[in-house]
Amino acid sequence: MQAGGALVLAISNGSKIFTKVCTQNCTVEANWGSADLDTINSWTAAYNPYTYAVCGTTPPTTAVWSLEHPGVAVRPDGAAAFVYSGHILRTCPGSTSVGYLPGFGRVVFLP
Repeated sequence: MQAGGALVLAISNGSKIFTKVCTQNCTVEANWGSADLDTINSWTAAYNPYTYAVCGTTPPTTAVWSLEHPGVAVRPDGAAAFVYSGHILRTCPGSTSVGYLPGFGRVVFLP
């Protein structure tokens, strides 16, 4: 999103949500800053995916969070809101297929 000449991006690589910001001359790589907003480690610490991803009554073989669908909105005063969602990827005992379980979203507001 562009605001007041600055460019703000919300990006996901699956394991983290981060932002990249450029205030001027955005074609020059050195003018971009970056900051992590959230990681699957913090989601796992707060919400154990094994608790949410049971396979019937059996714990999953593997269960990990995946962070996706980032978005950003910037107010005229420069405050920004970042939104994104997390879902669980799991494998149940006896299966080689990875299943997708819907999760929930978060909003991060930076005044």
